[in-house]
Amino acid sequence: MQYKAGNEAEFIADLHDLIDTQLRYALRLMQDQPTDVVMLHFLATDNGSHTLWRFMDKTHPRHDPALAAKYGNALLEVYQHLDDAVKQVQEAGCKMQDAGCNTIIMSDHGFGPLHRTINLNILFVEKGLMHLKPRFFTQLRWWAFRNGLTPATAYKILSKLGLQNVTAKVSRKARNEMVGKFLSFEDVDWSKTTAYSMGHVGQIYINLQGREPHGIITPDRYTAARRQVIDALNTLRDPATGKPLVDRIIPREEAAHGPYADQGADLHLILDGYKTIAFPLFATEGRVLTPQIRGDSGCHRLHGIFIGNGAAFVNGATVPNARIIDLAPTILHMFNVPVPEDMDGRVLTDALTPELRGKAAQIGAAATTSTAQVDFTEEEQAEVEERLRALGYLG
Repeated sequence: MQYKAGNEAEFIADLHDLIDTQLRYALRLMQDQPTDVVMLHFLATDNGSHTLWRFMDKTHPRHDPALAAKYGNALLEVYQHLDDAVKQVQEAGCKMQDAGCNTIIMSDHGFGPLHRTINLNILFVEKGLMHLKPRFFTQLRWWAFRNGLTPATAYKILSKLGLQNVTAKVSRKARNEMVGKFLSFEDVDWSKTTAYSMGHVGQIYINLQGREPHGIITPDRYTAARRQVIDALNTLRDPATGKPLVDRIIPREEAAHGPYADQGADLHLILDGYKTIAFPLFATEGRVLTPQIRGDSGCHRLHGIFIGNGAAFVNGATVPNARIIDLAPTILHMFNVPVPEDMDGRVLTDALTPELRGKAAQIGAAATTSTAQVDFTEEEQAEVEERLRALGYLG
């Protein structure tokens, strides 16, 4: 069920049902298909944290004391339910292993409050870093966009009519196409555009020649163009406090490495302690800063959790500077399997017993890599994109 104001009780019940359903399937699979390793992904805490955050957070701009009296403990209760589910999985797993079992509990991110959305492409238009086509209908859409005919307005109308859940019944592709009927990337004059943004967490791309379909920035102008974008971003201010809105700008060379790193975003933003996220498509409305148009009041944070339990782990140990990419080599090391030499991450020796800690990690041969182009059919490409959107990696 998609959350909407007024269906809090039903939404919360669905979160608990999701935990119970996943637990039931997991326990049955563990019974019917015994194996050495079980991995289970619980999603309810993510969905719940996105939606229920404002009920427990008295400092949230959308906190409602009356609703908090009813639902202030709802997110805590979801986590408590999950804690019991993890206990049952752990107990079932240990019964499968005569020599005992090890359990790793980890999250791929943390959570915190979400206050608003930023429309970076509107900023780029205002700063002359993006240009719109001069044709009549594009200029008409731009005028309408600046005067309230936007996806945000459409969603508000649907909400007032109680129809916002209708959008969940169509595919993300269809929804994105509908959003594209407003002002969109189709209206951009790429022959005059330096940069654009696409993605929830402020991914910014330089309109680079040779990489972008209509790129105009030559490699020798890349650094200067990126500097222009950074200068524009540094003008952003919190309208309430006047303080800079941008906490950190991460260039691509710090964000990623590897043979395809130059295909990724050129800049990544951390905005207002992650309390502000970017609209993933062109823009939600004609202003640079806007409130969230949907029900989310919480969003992801950089740091998650790591818990190790069992014979392989030291009781009470702390693991400084652990990263999610460290889990795979750590698990391989625990199973006495060589860690491929080209695998990112490290063995988290601080968490392991002296016996495992003192045992040098085996390094295996690097996996063979290929830069050959993989061609998908249109149907396969659409399926891949739909799966990535469902996971939140595409708008």
